Amino acid sequence: MLAPIRWHGFPNGIGYFPVMLSSLLIVIGLIVTCLACRSGEVKLPKVAWRPLIMVSAAVALFGLILKGAGLLLATFAMVVVSRLARPGYPWIETVVLGVALSVLFAAIFYFGLRIQMSLLPTWWS
Repeated sequence: MLAPIRWHGFPNGIGYFPVMLSSLLIVIGLIVTCLACRSGEVKLPKVAWRPLIMVSAAVALFGLILKGAGLLLATFAMVVVSRLARPGYPWIETVVLGVALSVLFAAIFYFGLRIQMSLLPTWWS
């Protein structure tokens, strides 16, 4: 019989698969990067900092305020902050999108999957 592979420091536990998968993806990424650098002149594109910062800030804000602000308000805040990543959207469109996604997330996660989190802010009641 074949015994399962066990590496020292990585016991077969709850995080075994994510660690192995992320390690494999890192190795593949390094191989692709090395091959691209060896193939000739590598010209990196200009980084769009505003979208990168605003979307990251929106996700961080969602995680930070979810417990106190509730799912509806946290989702709405995430949509508003992430829409600031690219200027030019009308505010009414942003508000409608925020309300629609808040209601959709509440229907899926709070009512459908019955995940234990507050729907409304803790100071509301």
